[in-house]
Parts: sequence; structure tokens; C-alpha cells
Amino acid sequence: MRANNNSFPGFNSSATGLTERPNLTKEEWEKAGHTIAEMDSRWQWYIGDWLLAGEAGGYVERGKHKEACALFGIAYQTAKDTAYVCKSIERSRRRDLLTFTHHREVANRKDADELLDWCEEEWDRSVKPSQ
Repeated sequence: MRANNNSFPGFNSSATGLTERPNLTKEEWEKAGHTIAEMDSRWQWYIGDWLLAGEAGGYVERGKHKEACALFGIAYQTAKDTAYVCKSIERSRRRDLLTFTHHREVANRKDADELLDWCEEEWDRSVKPSQ
């Protein structure tokens, strides 16, 4: 089991999970939780952008995504879906506060930016106390 001290202090990480170290503190446990939440919200962007970069760089021929995914053990349908969203909503238009799912739901709409703006405004309203 390989330790990954930077991402998961208080834990040893491996390909199959986390093992808590002796004397795990609440702060370490919370930091690991935040790290996991961030990873969960980003992995779809990473897969889609990775596949598109491979295509743009000539490492993956157009129409050969299935073979590339099989080579790395990435589910083809997941990669195909995430690449579609990433291509539809370029990095500069993505909203940090919103989930990949928000972006996926509006990816094929002409009013995607307006809808994402609205979602961000609603998010801001829901987390800020009323004044």
C-alpha cells in the first residue's frame, strides 16, 4: 500500500481504498473528506479534457476513442459523454461553483451560459444569509 501524505493526511491510500493511520485526527479526517469531494467534482472534467487533448494532439484518432479508453481502462461511454460536455462548454465558460451535472444538462442548449449564470445566482442566494 502506497502512502499519499499530501492528499490524505492521516491515511494510507492504495488503488482499492484508504486505510486510516493510528491516531487519525478529526482535522485529518475532515481534510480527506474535502479532498474526496473535490476529486469527485472534477474527475468528469479530467476525463473529457484528457480525451479531447488526445484527439487534438493526434494521440487518438477521431473515431478511435473506444480503443484509447480500453487501453487505460476508462469506461468508453463515460469518456464519450464527458468529452461531449467538455467540448460543448469550454474551460472559460465553466462555473466552479456548479457541478458537472449542471453543465451536462445545458451542454446542447444555446442559452447554456444564461442558465449556468442563473444556477450560480441561485446557489449564491441559497448559501448567503438573507439581509
